[in-house]
Order: sequence, then structure tokens, then C-alpha cells
Amino acid sequence: MYHKFGVSKYPSTNITLEQFESHLQEFSLSKYKVLSLEFILDTIINDGQLPNNTIGISVDDADKSFLTTAWPKFKEKNLPVTLFVSTSTIVDNNKNYLNWNQIRQLKNEGVTIGAHSHTHNHLTELSNTEIIDEIELSNNIFLKELGVIPSLFAYPYGETNEKIINLLKNYKFKVAFGQHSGVINETSNLYYLPRFSLNEKYGDIKRFKFLITMDADFSHDPKIINKMSDEEAIIYLSKLRQIGRWSAEMILLFTFNRPNIWPVQDIGLLRAISNNYKKKYLPPVKFINVLKKRFDPYCSVATWYLWRSIDNEPIQY
Repeated sequence: MYHKFGVSKYPSTNITLEQFESHLQEFSLSKYKVLSLEFILDTIINDGQLPNNTIGISVDDADKSFLTTAWPKFKEKNLPVTLFVSTSTIVDNNKNYLNWNQIRQLKNEGVTIGAHSHTHNHLTELSNTEIIDEIELSNNIFLKELGVIPSLFAYPYGETNEKIINLLKNYKFKVAFGQHSGVINETSNLYYLPRFSLNEKYGDIKRFKFLITMDADFSHDPKIINKMSDEEAIIYLSKLRQIGRWSAEMILLFTFNRPNIWPVQDIGLLRAISNNYKKKYLPPVKFINVLKKRFDPYCSVATWYLWRSIDNEPIQY
């Protein structure tokens, strides 16, 4: 999942051009199959089979850099993209976002357009009536400008709850996406689908390669890892896979069931800490370290519960 391309003023949502070029080179390798989100989800919904290393690309917010920088390169490589649009920002003479003529152009050139609410507000903080207004106003604008209402929805800031999910179902959205990390498969909640968010800090090619091959096998010696401390295992896995600390921590959490992993680079964990402890995002490093000391030696368990606090359906970790 992307937002901005080559807009260095916003590093938390931007990807550098160098990072983007490295991603495009990786996407172009024959071992990957980049398909549209609609096709991927229709295949899963209808119990079909997808190739190994299937990838779907999405972009949120309709920043102008998508049209000027990213789309020409995606188009050149024949890579399908879904663009999630908040309708209130799509006006003439907006220096940061696209206008409707440009979105119609993108749609005609093959970009799938998805809904992203009207005002890009925190939907979980709105009343039922306000959420309905967000959906209906957005739908009406799409119908007027594009002649069709999108079937895909992405939650602003990745935030949702059961009330919002039920409303989206009532308005016949096919699926909806959050911003929590994870791989989509046949067990995924269709109205809270995960995406890997990429930005300057979390967009390096090592992490990127790991994310798009998360289901692939990797060579390692479990007996050696089982004898290592957590830190030794993280270093070992990072060297073995060249995937960085975050990826190694995910392997120790989910494959080796280590009880005391505290993945402080994980966006989902940071959002959960912010939500549960009433801290601004990103939460202060000092406070994160205080929590680590509090939860030691069971930081993994605390991580699972914190992740679960921002999930909307029962999940078995």
C-alpha cells in the first residue's frame, strides 16, 4: 500500500523515488504475479486458486504524485493498481490532489477506483448518522462523476469497528481494507483486509522483498535458532534472509513462538499502543520501553493482545 511518491515533505506516507524504482524492479521478476485487487478478491470469494507470490497494489488518497510519477511507471510495466479516493479532496485547482478529469483519465487507462470515505475523517469517532452521510455523499459523487459506485472500500487511517463494517455491508461494498500488516487468504475477514503499508522508513528493499514473499519457504536451521537468544536469532535471521529486524521478529513470533518478542517497528503494535494508552501516534519511545519492561518476559503475549484490540473478528495467533 502506497500514498505518495517522491514527496519528501511527508516521509511517513511517502516513498522515495529510489525505493519505488527498486520495488518496480522486484515486481517485474517472473516469480511474482501482480493482479488487480478485484480479481484477487473475486478469486478468493469464489474459492479459486491464485498463483504463488500473488501481489495486489493499492494507493490511498489520490495524491498528484500518483498520476505524475507512479502511474506512468506502473502502466509501462502493465501493473494493475487500485486507487482509493476520498471525494472531498477531488476538486479543481487543488495543488496536492487529483481532480475528476484526471481520475476519469486514470480509470479509462485501467486504474481501479475504490472508495475512501468523503472527508477522510476518523470514522470510529463519528456517529452512525455521520458515517452514513460519509458513505452516501461519497457514493453520490462517484455516481455523478464516474457513473458507478466503487465496490472496494479502504478505511481512513485503517480504523473501523463493527458498526462501520455492518454499514458497508448494507451499502453492498464487496470488501474493505485496513492498514494493519498481513497476508490476505481464504480465512481473511473480507471487511477488514490487511495491507502492508510502505513509506520511507518501512519501504527499504530488504523488507519489501520479505513482505511480498511471506508465504514462500526459506532456508534455515531451526535447531540452531532454537539454541539462540532472541537477539542472536534476530541477527541470524536478518543475515540469512537479508530482511531486517522487523521481519526476523515476525518469524520468531509466528514460526518459533518466542514468548518475549516486542516488535517496536510494527505499525499495528504502535497503533494499538496509541489507542489503548491514549497516546498520540507515534507513541513516545520512552513509553514503549516502559511497556516492554512491564510486559517482560511475556512481550509476545502483550503484543498479541494489543494487536487483537484493534481487530474486529476473532483471530487465532
